[in-house]
Parts: sequence; structure tokens; C-alpha cells
Amino acid sequence: MKRLLYFGGSFDPIHNAHLKLASLAKDALNCQKCFFVLAKNPRWKDPTCSVEDRLKMLRLAIKGHPGFAISLIEYNSDKDTTYTYDTVKTILRYHKNDQLFYLIGSDQLEKLDKWYKIDELSKMIKFVVFRRSNYPLNEENLKRYDVTLLNAEEMDISSTKIRLLNNLDCPKPVLDYIAKYQLYYTSLLKNYISSKRLNHCFSVASLAYDIALANHKDPYKAYHAGLIHDIAKGLNKEKSLELMQKYFPSEIGKVGEWGYHQFLAVVIAKDILKITDEEVLEAIEYHATGKKHMSPLAKIIYCADKIDPTRGYDSSELIKKCKEDYKEGFKAVLKANIAYFKEKGIDYLNDYSKECFEYYLGETD
Repeated sequence: MKRLLYFGGSFDPIHNAHLKLASLAKDALNCQKCFFVLAKNPRWKDPTCSVEDRLKMLRLAIKGHPGFAISLIEYNSDKDTTYTYDTVKTILRYHKNDQLFYLIGSDQLEKLDKWYKIDELSKMIKFVVFRRSNYPLNEENLKRYDVTLLNAEEMDISSTKIRLLNNLDCPKPVLDYIAKYQLYYTSLLKNYISSKRLNHCFSVASLAYDIALANHKDPYKAYHAGLIHDIAKGLNKEKSLELMQKYFPSEIGKVGEWGYHQFLAVVIAKDILKITDEEVLEAIEYHATGKKHMSPLAKIIYCADKIDPTRGYDSSELIKKCKEDYKEGFKAVLKANIAYFKEKGIDYLNDYSKECFEYYLGETD
């Protein structure tokens, strides 16, 4: 007799919490396999992406995980609404003698009593639940349907937050897919920046991810910061100055107009995207000028922005140095910047760049 775990959802998109919880549940229950059941037409949700896109992202996400597989029962269904009851009935045709578990979140536990034919369904399969941030446990449903409660660290990740660009904790292949086909938060970014700038941001995000990963830093924060670093770049001069006077009046004389966007990106990130991660916010706040006492993430974003391959010059050696050691790579990028500014006759010594060069290189000229 096999022990099999099923995990249903719209996966719009699949993210790292889905994968981690599936792995934890699979191990805790001693299951041989976890099947992700992709909901084609979920009862209480209206997915943002097509079921074809969600399936492709799901496949990318579980690639390399031998204990994971995908169930296409609901994907292949021609019904207007797919019910878990019907799905489980189909599963049982092939696994009559196996022990089956069905993983849900505490948000679904709250309305489990409203599921289609739930009394019959709860006798057909063993429900398993993890706690979920901001969702209280429905003790009545927990007991009524004999749901197994598993303990795990609560992760504040959701598909909704990812779609709104509040969190990007997704497998890298999924992030690449979103970028390639311009899904989800792409439309939000297009409200602020041009298509050309958007391509730059996607490229910076990907490079920042790679540099962070190579240096054992959080690659998802790096991708997030890299993607939104230029989000205020599309504001016109009048609007930029107006917002600077409102939020950063003391910074106006310290940088030129070209540098306003780094500060205003923080305003958009906080007020519109509801980003609260101080490390991400600090990284984008000084990505153009640099400063002294920069965090590891800030250095990585500064470098990724300056050596982004889409800028049109051969930055391969600098990229290599940053991946080998971001701290030494950062210094190399600073030196390359100074050389570039001098070659082009650009006045680069604003207050923040000056202190950055002096602090990390001991020079400004």
C-alpha cells in the first residue's frame, strides 16, 4: 500500500511556500509522492493566467524534484467548475488500496464545510492542513472532518502578493517565465516605465539574482529589488520635483535630477506596492549614486544596474568578478564607473557618490 499526497490549487502562480509545504507534508506523512492537482476552473477563484500558463509554470517549478508530480485530472476536465469530490473519485479508481492525503491551507479549512459533498469527501480521503498567516484555524471544521494539523514555520508568501509585486519568492524558472511572457505584475510596472526600461529591469533582476545566489545571499530579495529599482524612472521632471519636495526635501540639493528616481522608487514601493522589507527598500534607495555603509544587497543591486548586459557594452568580466566575490566585484564596478564618467566628461561627484567612492576606494579622482 502506497501513501500518496495530493495538493490542489490554482497555483496562480506556483511559489516557494507551495513547494516547501508540499515537501514538509510529504515527509511528515511518509508519502512516496506528492501530486499537484492544478485547478482548471476553481470554484471560488478567477485565475489571472490561463490554465496553460499555470501548468507550464508548475512544470518548471517542480522540475528536479523527484518526489513531486502533476495530476492532470482537473486540467483535462471539460466541466465548467471542477470539484475536489469528483477529482478524488477519479483518483480512487486507480488507488483503491492506497492511503490518500489531501493538503489544504487554513484559508480552505475555514470554508471546508461549504465544499461540494464534503461529508462524503472527508470519508474518501484524509485532509491535512498547515497554518497560514492571517488565517485563524477553524477548530470546528478541524474536528468535524478529522483534519490532520501539521506544524510548520508560517511563511508570509501568497500568489496574491506575487501578482501585486509585493513579494517575489518564486522559483527562478517561474520568474523567468513571467518575465518572458510579461504576466502578472508586468502590467503594473508598465504603468510607471517604458517597455525599454522594463526590459532593463527584468535583466537587472535576473543578474542580481545570479550574483546573490553565487554569493550565498537571498536571491529572491535581489530579484525583487532589481525589478523595482527603476520604477520611478518614468515620472516627469515636474512630478519628480513635487514628490521630492514632499518626501525628501533635504535630498534635493545632494543629487541632480537624474538621481531623484532612486528615492522616489522607495515611495512607490512603500505606498503602492506595500513593500515593507527594509533591506529591499534600502537597496533601491541608493542604487544610482551609492553611499557609504551599503548593505550586501545594496551593493549587489548597484552592480547589477551598472553592468546589466542590456546596456550595450561588454560587462562579462565585471559580472564574473561580482559572482566570485560581490564585495571585490563592487569595488571593480566603482572603478569602472569612475573611468567611464571621466571618459565621457560627466560630473559624477554628487554628495552620495563622492562619499561612496571615498569610503570604498579611498578616492574621488
